Amino acid sequence: MKTKVISIISVIFLAFTLASCQSKEESVISKFENLSKRVETEGQNLTVDDWELILQEYEALHDEAAECDFTKEQLEELGRVDGRLTAILVREGLKKAGSEISNFMDSGKIYMKGFLDGVEQEMSNDK
Repeated sequence: MKTKVISIISVIFLAFTLASCQSKEESVISKFENLSKRVETEGQNLTVDDWELILQEYEALHDEAAECDFTKEQLEELGRVDGRLTAILVREGLKKAGSEISNFMDSGKIYMKGFLDGVEQEMSNDK
């Protein structure tokens, strides 16, 4: 009885293992999808260092994809996923850049107000 249970568990485990195996090509496509989901959900909270790591990972995925032998269907799927990821990277990058530019401009306005107040104050002292 004990060996029968162990055999059944082994067969079930083997079936799950085989079903979950992905080819190298499918794994690369999945990595592109995962990266796009991560950037989409965390994009607004990423730091400059995080963006550098994301872009390094993106480049590494392209290097990994270059070593694969995709079927026509897989290649089409890779193109779709890569295009989506690229669009997300651009969109989130522009949001981040826009936010940084806005912060810079706000700081610049505050600085210029102080600067002009200082010039005006000094000019009024010379009278």
